[in-house]
Amino acid sequence: MSLMNSFAKLNLRTKLVIGFTSVVTFAVIIAATAFYGLNMLQANTQKMYDKDLIGISLLRSLDRDINVIGRTVNRITLASNFGDEAPVQKGKESIAKVKADLLVNYEKAKGTIIRPELKARIDGVGADINSYFSQVDSIVAALENKGGAAAAYKIISSKEYQDALAKVMAEIKGISEAKIEGAEKNMEAAGAAADNMKWLIGVLLLAALVMSLIIVTLVNKSINDPITNLKNALADLAAQRLDTKVQNTDFSNEIGQMAKAVAQLQVSLQHAAKLAEAERENNRIAGETTKEIGGIIAAAAGGDFTAAVKVEGKEGFFLDISKQVNQLIETSRNAFRAISKNATSLSTASEELSVVSTQMSSNAEETNAQAGSASSAATQVSSNMQTVATGVEELSVSIREISSNAIEASAVATQAVNEARITGDTMTKLGISSQEIGSVLKVISSIAEQTNLLALNATIEAARAGELGKGFAVVANEVKELAGQTSRATEEISGSIANIQRDVKGAVDSIAAISGVINKINDISGIIASAVEEQAATANEIGRTVAEAAAGSTEIARNIDSVSTVSRNTTEGANNCQQAAQDLSKMAAELQSMVNKFKVEG
Repeated sequence: MSLMNSFAKLNLRTKLVIGFTSVVTFAVIIAATAFYGLNMLQANTQKMYDKDLIGISLLRSLDRDINVIGRTVNRITLASNFGDEAPVQKGKESIAKVKADLLVNYEKAKGTIIRPELKARIDGVGADINSYFSQVDSIVAALENKGGAAAAYKIISSKEYQDALAKVMAEIKGISEAKIEGAEKNMEAAGAAADNMKWLIGVLLLAALVMSLIIVTLVNKSINDPITNLKNALADLAAQRLDTKVQNTDFSNEIGQMAKAVAQLQVSLQHAAKLAEAERENNRIAGETTKEIGGIIAAAAGGDFTAAVKVEGKEGFFLDISKQVNQLIETSRNAFRAISKNATSLSTASEELSVVSTQMSSNAEETNAQAGSASSAATQVSSNMQTVATGVEELSVSIREISSNAIEASAVATQAVNEARITGDTMTKLGISSQEIGSVLKVISSIAEQTNLLALNATIEAARAGELGKGFAVVANEVKELAGQTSRATEEISGSIANIQRDVKGAVDSIAAISGVINKINDISGIIASAVEEQAATANEIGRTVAEAAAGSTEIARNIDSVSTVSRNTTEGANNCQQAAQDLSKMAAELQSMVNKFKVEG
């Protein structure tokens, strides 16, 4: 019970920490136990695998290799008996390889033996293997000799070979069976250890569950019981049972703090009950005093401020309140006197204010009319400036278009000059070519003349030759006629070429004149483009200036509108002020009438 009380006095955080720590401790113990058991099972399993299963596998491989060597010996002996040497050589190589593998596996198998009696047996197996290998080597050596098959059969059939083979096979088999038996025992031991670990973990889980239930019960009871006591105490205090006992105030935890707060609340409620009793007594006294003061207040409400509360025989609060009521009555008398005086002054001031507001309204209306006229004029100016700005903008666009066309015309003129120059060069080359053709025609004409002379000479010579020269004379005449035709054609071509040269010269002169005109057009287009650009800049500047003027006129119109608005507001304010002055005068009259109803003199 003492332990329970001590636990109950602990704070809530300590209780929760104790409970959580206990549960975590049990969980850690269970986890550590399970981890240890799993590690142990894993170690045993690994040990069985490394020592038992691998050892058994190696021993079986030894048995298998011995059988392979025996079968190979029999096969090569039989092949040698039939004179087939190829299988014999291959079998020898196979035996050598299997012997090497067998010795390696034997050394590995020795490493898996743990029990001393098996270690001694496996060491003896090494000697038996060497003895058997000696017999096999004898057989292989016999087969290397001619007709060695008979000697090999003799060794295979001998008691020494059979005993060596049987002994090594028996020893390997015995050790394998012993290893299998040991592995089975190790498996049984591992199973028993696993069962024991399961029981241990189960017991620990059950213990952890029981301890957790105990801790939860302790924590719940240590919190629930004190809270129930506090709830009952608060219910008693709410029912005005102020003498109830508040428990657990000696606790230093949160419950103790709450209990102390409830105890303090009990003291406060008891003190409040005493104050309530005293308040009831004061209320009785206050009722009598209030009745007296009520009569004075009722008279004041009826307009009679000449009465006063008697202060003789009063003390404390009631004396103070009586003096304050008398002071209030006196203050009210003085206030009504001042109000009456100020009401008269207010009436006079309101009349003066009405006159001033009337004059202000008249001035504001005149200002509004003038502002309206100025606003209309400013609006018209702004509209005209906008029209001018639009015209300037259109002029600027036209000037920019003219500038663009002038620049384009200048470019076309430049291109025409270039084309005319190229055409003139071509015509000049044509004149030179026609001159060259004339020279060639002169040569042709000279050749034709010479041919004509030769034909004439040939005709003369043919005439001299008589009958023999008639055929030659005919040819000479034809050559003469051909030379004459050539000469005439040459003269005609020369005349045509002369005409072409005259036409070419005229065309060249015309093209030169056209180039000059186009150059002048190009210069004029450049001057026009420059002038148009200057006009465009001037138009842009005019447009900008007109736009600024339009904006300024718009701003002026807007400011005049603002003045008009202000004047209208002033007129409206003056009218409101005049109305307020009239209302104020009326209120002053009513106030004076109301004040006259109060009686402030005895």
